[in-house]
Amino acid sequence: DMACSYPCLMDAKSVYILNKEYLYHYRPVETSMTRAYKPDFFEKSFILYKELEAQIIKREMLSFMLQVKANLCFLGVLAIENEFDRPRPKNSRRRIDSIRKIAYNEEMADALREAVFEKCRPKYRLYLKLLQWKRIYLLYLLSYLVKIIRKIRP
Repeated sequence: DMACSYPCLMDAKSVYILNKEYLYHYRPVETSMTRAYKPDFFEKSFILYKELEAQIIKREMLSFMLQVKANLCFLGVLAIENEFDRPRPKNSRRRIDSIRKIAYNEEMADALREAVFEKCRPKYRLYLKLLQWKRIYLLYLLSYLVKIIRKIRP
């Protein structure tokens, strides 16, 4: 969605905001395609981020950059949760390595410093703070607990 909607918004002459009308809202559910494991989720998310960044610079619309950075952070959280959708993991080392790769990504660290998350759900604020502080094992534990809770409470 971001690959289409952001460039459209950048090209729009005007935008109309409907008060209290939510015509589109994405909500992840267990049966969703987003709950299927994708081995290169973060890499593809990062490619999207770089493309949007290039479009923003090309169009000289730097006001969009903070939103794109916030979305990179959110995609980082989804990438961590994605690691726990991996079918039959051989060991936890692969998950920890993936979490570490996300936490130590320079663009992610930059986005975490600049984006504002006060209006996020508490779960995501916790993920984002742990990412910012590079607390790899706590991120692993949080993701493991989220997966267990999702199984218990569909």
